[in-house]
Amino acid sequence: MNMELNISDLQPALKAYLKGEPHRLMGTNKETGLPTRVRYSVADCRNLYLSVTASGAMSWVFLKVRDGKQREMGLGSLAGGTNLQLARLKADKARLDVASGLDPIAQKKAAKTADATFEDMFKRTIKLHEDVWKTKNGVNGQRKDWEDKVNLHCAKLLKMRVADVGLDQVEMALEPIWKTKPTTADRVRYIINTVIETAMSEGIYKGKNPASKETVEGKLGRRAQKAVKNQPALAYAKLPAAIATLLATGRITAKASVFCTLTATRSDEARLMRWEEVNFAKRMWTVPAERMKVLKASDRGGDHLVPLSDAALAILTELKQIADPSNPYVFAGEKKGQPIAQGSLNVVISAKKAKGGILQLAGSATQHGMRATFRTWGGEEGYDRDALELSLAHTIGKGETERAYYRPEMIAKRTKIMQAWGEYCMGREALKGEANDNAKNEVAA
Repeated sequence: MNMELNISDLQPALKAYLKGEPHRLMGTNKETGLPTRVRYSVADCRNLYLSVTASGAMSWVFLKVRDGKQREMGLGSLAGGTNLQLARLKADKARLDVASGLDPIAQKKAAKTADATFEDMFKRTIKLHEDVWKTKNGVNGQRKDWEDKVNLHCAKLLKMRVADVGLDQVEMALEPIWKTKPTTADRVRYIINTVIETAMSEGIYKGKNPASKETVEGKLGRRAQKAVKNQPALAYAKLPAAIATLLATGRITAKASVFCTLTATRSDEARLMRWEEVNFAKRMWTVPAERMKVLKASDRGGDHLVPLSDAALAILTELKQIADPSNPYVFAGEKKGQPIAQGSLNVVISAKKAKGGILQLAGSATQHGMRATFRTWGGEEGYDRDALELSLAHTIGKGETERAYYRPEMIAKRTKIMQAWGEYCMGREALKGEANDNAKNEVAA
């Protein structure tokens, strides 16, 4: 709603607003009787308007129609010290810019973006990610963790232009904790890296990300890796019964756990699986590189090809028939458009029944331990070592992995292994017959 401004109303309205009282420039919706936003044109200054919000706040705006669309640029608030005289000067300059072929609104936006601080970009990054983070009792734990770490370790970065954050600034934040608190340092590095990636995606940050793992390790040095504690693994003789128990529940998390076991993948590789990654015709699942965590030197990294057995395909086919087209995830969670919760695969295996557990094998089995179960089964059955290691996305020797990984004969070996593993997991007797002994010998060759 636009009206012409009576200049004599400005000072009384400002005084009332500063006292927290209603004033005569505030608008009211005729239909509902509720306060509403209104705009007043300034008679002697084209394109200049006073915008009054429903709460009574008053600010000056420059309005311009461009390409058939009305666009608005803020010129300052009345309470903030921008009086009518100053607003006129700003509007006159904007009008001259337009006459010269410039776009003052785009210029202001570009300048504001270029001056974005690390804190601005941190807040923007939080907004991009917080929808998929868990909230418990009204508190988003992930958000709080990020905010606490940034305020504690990156305080000097907050007011810097994000475009000016370089390796020296990243080192300044990380060096005090790099060797004394390695877990915290890795987390802080990841947060800084993510914030700068956001700035890069918006064209604000140019050049290489100074917080990437490789860059930071090149500056601060690599730390000695702690020995990785092996996850408890279920004896493979007990696996068919365990899988039958999981599938009997019909729960989506149980099906995800079984699928993860059938494909010998990590929990999040399966939990975050998308339909676009599955090629039903070729019976192949491609896990994208960004989801392949390189946890230790033996992990291969890169895209991971997973041949799908009959058992794995059966689960996917069943889920595809009931899939929500608006949810890209194979294992859809309760929240719209989201996957099942992090850790949910391990819950059905290890947790107590009261906490959603099914097998209740705490201390004797985990979801990740199922990969070790697969490796033990394959080794004892005499399958090719390299094919087994590549099935787990491990390296098989310096310089050899990439050459071997995509070779047709290696994929064929891995396909036969995964099919045999699927049959074993489902409790079928196919592995015990003479025909399968011949097939197994062929894979081992």
